[in-house]
Amino acid sequence: MIAKMMLGLCSFLSRKRSKARLQDLHGADEVFLRQEDLFKSLATTLPNITIAKDAQGTTPVEFLSGKDVDKVRKIALIELTAMFDRMGIEFEPIRKSTKRRVKENGVFGVPLRNLIANDRMWSPETTTPLFLQKLIGYLEIHGLNEEGVLRVPGSSARIKQLREEIERDFYDGKFSFEDLRINDAVGLLKQFLREMPTPILTFEYVNAFAMVEKIKDRKKQLQCLNLLVLVLPDTHRATLKVTVYTCLKSLGEMLNFE
Repeated sequence: MIAKMMLGLCSFLSRKRSKARLQDLHGADEVFLRQEDLFKSLATTLPNITIAKDAQGTTPVEFLSGKDVDKVRKIALIELTAMFDRMGIEFEPIRKSTKRRVKENGVFGVPLRNLIANDRMWSPETTTPLFLQKLIGYLEIHGLNEEGVLRVPGSSARIKQLREEIERDFYDGKFSFEDLRINDAVGLLKQFLREMPTPILTFEYVNAFAMVEKIKDRKKQLQCLNLLVLVLPDTHRATLKVTVYTCLKSLGEMLNFE
């Protein structure tokens, strides 16, 4: 499903290119409840691709055990490598710098695995960072109708101050989004994603995602994206889902779905 969302977003971008206070941290999952409705609406904008149904039905990857997910990930990587080889596509993993110090705690600049481990003390079932959930929920309520929300930058001084407040107050439940300006909120989102020590698409596969644009066949594009999503670590895949959801939601009116 995430692959279809990414393909729909890529298709749209390709065509264009040629008072919510922080509540109890245990209640940060409401943003996910609206995803499936969005996904169903978006399906009508995707390329007309019919995928044969398996006789055994479809099992979401979230329903699989950890061991089964590992097996699926290995099989997906083999199939992905074979598809890229047949199409003559090559990609190189990005070499990760070993000199950069990584924070173990806090909000910004913390690896996803650390964020999730820390956040599960507040919400044991969470699969994405609580701060990201809250920020996206705020943007969904207050920012989707703002013109140029992703283009117009917020105030650097205000964003710097907000970051300090977030690092100090967020996990105490004291940080408030009430007076937050939308462009500053978007600036915080950009910085949060940009400063992740390992990007959502990972150093290993980010270039592979970029290479998918070179595939002319839409069905093969979708297949490769689906395989790439499957090989991502669980926390990265879940975070990708909510991030892509937000991008598509912000483009909703232009994509003409409810």
